[in-house]
Amino acid sequence: MKTFENPFRPGAGHMPPYLAGREVEKKEFEKALQQTTILENLVLTGLRGVGKTVLLETFKPLAIREGWLWVGTDLSESVNTGEQALVVRLLTDLSVVTSGMVVKQSESAGFASTVTDVTLDYKTLSQIYASTPGLIADKLSLQGGVWDVIGALNDNFGTLGYLIIAIFAASWIISAIVYRVKRYDELEIGG
Repeated sequence: MKTFENPFRPGAGHMPPYLAGREVEKKEFEKALQQTTILENLVLTGLRGVGKTVLLETFKPLAIREGWLWVGTDLSESVNTGEQALVVRLLTDLSVVTSGMVVKQSESAGFASTVTDVTLDYKTLSQIYASTPGLIADKLSLQGGVWDVIGALNDNFGTLGYLIIAIFAASWIISAIVYRVKRYDELEIGG
């Protein structure tokens, strides 16, 4: 009697021998690739280990075949997710595929205009980002005082989480020590 071997191989992003049951997702992705004006997006979510990374890796050749550029970066939970850190990572990854592209840029000075070729390298992409309105704080010019503090917290949210856990642990230890030292466990309750 032939034994059945489970094809599931756990591991972060490792391609399985056979990817089963993802035909609907593939069709939706292929449909999204055919848009001339991008009106619909595709979002992959799910628990750890359900195959999001593997599915993305199967989407990559489909996108490239249709003439799309493919840029990807791993934004795991351990990554600093402040706006500036994300921008640097995304622009770095994007510039790898766009640095060979040249676009025309026109500049007007009075009645005369000049057209120059601009390479979409990291420096150019950074300049485009810097001249583009950003998040709500940027759009509303919310700067100084409390907004700087909120921005700093946002840039260091992972550290803030560890700080909250440390404060909780310290509070619990201190309360346990006070409980023992004051002998609250020996108090008589009654009327």
